[in-house]
Amino acid sequence: RDPVGNLVRNVNGETYTVTALRTPKVLQKARRHYDCAVTTEQQDNSAHVCGPDSASCMDGFPLEDFGGTGTAHSHWEKRVMYSELMSGTVDANLSPISDITLALFEDSGWYIPDYKVGGPECFVNAEWCVSSTATAPESRLRFLWGENKGCSFVTGSSGRATW
Repeated sequence: RDPVGNLVRNVNGETYTVTALRTPKVLQKARRHYDCAVTTEQQDNSAHVCGPDSASCMDGFPLEDFGGTGTAHSHWEKRVMYSELMSGTVDANLSPISDITLALFEDSGWYIPDYKVGGPECFVNAEWCVSSTATAPESRLRFLWGENKGCSFVTGSSGRATW
């Protein structure tokens, strides 16, 4: 199966197409980060393809659909990954690297990443090592963007109130 492909989604009665990455480690890490377990419909097929109306399933991780040739389909969808290093635009003060990006490096076959440097563990700044997101500084909260939001956070349309 091609690691990059188009997924057709139906959200709130609207059908749209998303370009997504479908490599094993990326899906594994994304499902863990967003608390999106493999569903029954995925277990029945080795390609882990979701049904057309499934919001509880992730069979591809969305790539950016806006921007020029250097951004569109070459970076993670910003709505989903915020200012992570592989987003199309990054924050000059904080652009963390996630387990999802490290997984892409591993899936490429070129790298064996050290997942201890990715999220959601402590990244760069010791003050981020807090036990609760309620007391985490803003910089840490931004790194935890989308954590445990579920599949619908990733598979939903950009018109939804995700920010």
